[in-house]
Amino acid sequence: MRVCPPVVCDQTAWSILLAAYRAHEDGKVLSVTALGSFAHAPATTALRWLGELVTEGFLTSRPDETDGRRRRIAISGSGRAALRNYAAKIATDR
Repeated sequence: MRVCPPVVCDQTAWSILLAAYRAHEDGKVLSVTALGSFAHAPATTALRWLGELVTEGFLTSRPDETDGRRRRIAISGSGRAALRNYAAKIATDR
């Protein structure tokens, strides 16, 4: 049985989402480049999944205040809730 949304079950998407969650817990917002490196994926693959995760509401994207060429990516409230629900589901299925 699949307990995660299909978009998050991809390894690259999962790595990006976990990195964004960890950054949130550390009080940080990450760049597109940083999240791509955490996923160990080619830039085009990371960009595609970042776009999908933003579209699905798991992440937010906003311009960098100091460099208009960059985007700052953060996990959304919905993304945090999805990860908490997923962890709870795993814990209860044991």
